[in-house]
Parts: sequence; structure tokens; C-alpha cells
Amino acid sequence: MSATSSKNLLFLDGYSLTPSELYQLSKGGTCIGLTEDAKDRVAAGRDVVDKVVASGEVVYGINTGFGLFSNVTIGPDKLGEVRERALVKMSIILKVCEMATDMVATSTAK
Repeated sequence: MSATSSKNLLFLDGYSLTPSELYQLSKGGTCIGLTEDAKDRVAAGRDVVDKVVASGEVVYGINTGFGLFSNVTIGPDKLGEVRERALVKMSIILKVCEMATDMVATSTAK
């Protein structure tokens, strides 16, 4: 069981999410939160990323493209825009996967 859960609220601690809790989240209607320890670890990770960006060091996935674009360095002035586009793309991919899963479930239920 994750750190704390109830019918409509699940606190993630970064260690103990179970497959059934993940399934519950996939169905919607459940809000998530982070435990204080998880928030601290996210903040520490963000500090590492900020230091890399400030140093100008080139690090894959932080200030470079991905995959075939891994050799493309992204300037600090464009990082926010690139991250936002990546999140939008991931949201679209997740929605398409959700729709496909629903279609399969509907067709197999008949």
C-alpha cells in the first residue's frame, strides 16, 4: 500500500505503489498527492537539474534532445518550451493508449 490511500485520494511515496493502486489511478476519479518525503526528493532532483543547466554542462535529456536528436543541445532559453512540448506529446500518447485499452475492453466484453 502506498503511504496513505483512501477511496478518492492516494499519496505517493515513490516506493510502494502497487499494481492495483496503479490500476485504480488509471480509471480516473482518484486524486494523487505526494508525501512530504517524496516532495523533498523531487525538490532535490530539481536542484540537480537546475545546477546542470546553470553550469552549461550538456547532459542527455536535460538540455539535449532525445533519441535521434540526442546530439542536439537545447539552449537555456528554449528548455521550458521543449519540456512543455514533450509533456503535451506524452499526454496525447497516454490518451491514445487509454482509448485503445477501452476499445479492446469493450470489444472483448461482447
